Amino acid sequence: VSVVASAVVGVSVVASAVVGVSVVASAMVGFSVVASEVVRVFLVASSVVGVSIVVSAVVAVSVVASAVVGVSVLASAMVGVSVVTSALVGVSVVASAMVGFSVVASEVVGISVVVSGAVRFFVVASVVVGISAVAIPVVIVSVVTSA
Repeated sequence: VSVVASAVVGVSVVASAVVGVSVVASAMVGFSVVASEVVRVFLVASSVVGVSIVVSAVVAVSVVASAVVGVSVLASAMVGVSVVTSALVGVSVVASAMVGFSVVASEVVGISVVVSGAVRFFVVASVVVGISAVAIPVVIVSVVTSA
């Protein structure tokens, strides 16, 4: 009886040991599953962070590109204004030159009129003097003849 009882106790101890090992093994499997889940979550989180960084970089590049385009548009506008201003200055210079030419032309026309007037007056005066020079001897001859 004692031997049988010892054998039963031995089996019981072994069975308890097996159960203990099974519990420990289950705990290890559970820990492994949890650890795997933690690793997976960490990888997913890292991936999300990585995507977020890439998206932020893309947004930053887009903002910079927009700024560059804006600067380019502004520069083009400034160049356009400069061209228009240069054109306006050019038109102003040409207009000033035309006004100057017009003034000079008017002066030339005025001088021409004055000179023409002076020549005409000189010719008329010369004709009058010539007529006078002819008329005076005729008058004298007429007076002498009458006398």
